[in-house]
Amino acid sequence: MRAIEQHFYHFEQALEHLEAVLSSADDPDARAVAEKNATAFLQRMRRLQQAKGNIQQEIQVVESANRLERKDQA
Repeated sequence: MRAIEQHFYHFEQALEHLEAVLSSADDPDARAVAEKNATAFLQRMRRLQQAKGNIQQEIQVVESANRLERKDQA
């Protein structure tokens, strides 16, 4: 359930950034700030996904090593 909550929270944040960019079309300074914030958000989300992938890969390496070790002991 926590994963769904996190996903939904990030989705809400993304919508807020989109709204900020779209609603600031008439004010170049506000739009620049909104775009900067949206870009920073996207970079954070990409780093988060990369970190999750790295963690999953490390888990797979450890699990594989454990399976090989048990196989050698049998």
